[in-house]
Amino acid sequence: MLIDVMAGCSNSTNLIILDACRNNPYVRAWNRDASVNGLAPVFTPKGTLIAFSTSPGETAADGAGRNGSYTESLLRHINIPDVPIEDVFKRTRNTLSVITSGRQTSWEHTSLTGDFVFNISTGRQISIYSASALADERYLLSNANPLRNVITGLMSHDWYRQNPSVDALNVELLGSADNDALFVLGRNIYQAAVCGSRNAVAYLWGFKNHVQGLASDKVKALLDGVLFEIFFNSKGELRKDFKISYFNTVFEMKKFVEFAPSFDFISEVLINYQNRFYVVPGKPRNVTVDISTTLNANGESVITGIYFEGFNILRQSDDPMAMYFKDKPSFYPTNLDRLRDQISMEMIIPLSQLTLNPTMPLSSNGMLLPSYHTVSK
Repeated sequence: MLIDVMAGCSNSTNLIILDACRNNPYVRAWNRDASVNGLAPVFTPKGTLIAFSTSPGETAADGAGRNGSYTESLLRHINIPDVPIEDVFKRTRNTLSVITSGRQTSWEHTSLTGDFVFNISTGRQISIYSASALADERYLLSNANPLRNVITGLMSHDWYRQNPSVDALNVELLGSADNDALFVLGRNIYQAAVCGSRNAVAYLWGFKNHVQGLASDKVKALLDGVLFEIFFNSKGELRKDFKISYFNTVFEMKKFVEFAPSFDFISEVLINYQNRFYVVPGKPRNVTVDISTTLNANGESVITGIYFEGFNILRQSDDPMAMYFKDKPSFYPTNLDRLRDQISMEMIIPLSQLTLNPTMPLSSNGMLLPSYHTVSK
């Protein structure tokens, strides 16, 4: 049976769409109730959605064109960018009702645990910056560039040059630079912060005040650069290890509506690499992670699983020491706040979008997390 085959696959989402509820000859294969004309409900394994063109007991209408009414309705909505699958089928159901004058109602059986979009918009915004700004090791700092001295100072990896360089920034200086220069500046401010420049860190913390009065396109270019540096190296390639030291500091800016274009920018760029993320950074999606625990002999809550969309993502890390402890489990103390911080950084999900849900009451004796384990992809 097709459902059984799909259930045995490793992918987390399986879809079956049936415009086949007329006089279906496959009675036994699809659990058809011979006493009615429509398809009866079928078993839906975890992570599966089965969409029918009719409700149980109904039959499907032929369309006026080459497709049935259901397929015609679905085709009107399935290719709209960034629409969640549940909304696609709701829209299809409404259109189908109009086309058939209310005589046909589509139906879904679902056990989906994650999000799915048929048509994800791709990263178009990246082309607004030059290739040399995106791969900033090739960016030439000409003598005419008003940010030359500041960027050079930030690139020095010397706090005694980096801190004064940040102090030199003001709205007038930023306003005199082009967007490529501002993008490269943003990259280097974040780089300096990660390397320990306290003034660069302070600039990120007070970013909103520092850019007050600057034209919106220039603010966007500067913040685009900061965000880009988190995920891309000096060659413009996606990093193997992201620069997450101040990830939450930067993503806290999402709460300000004026910075929304920059988070749209980074999400469009990163959509091409969505296999690296649980949720594409910049997307406004809130995430709940379930935490399973068991009590040990000391009455402490030992974390046994961290679940995202129904799947346990807690795994042994790639640290060479992890193999040593494979047969000799060790644990270290944590609490919900520290665990939330760790999960946020490893899953690359901002704290403002992350909720932890312990599935059992936590012991007052403390919580333990397995050593050398991670939830990173």
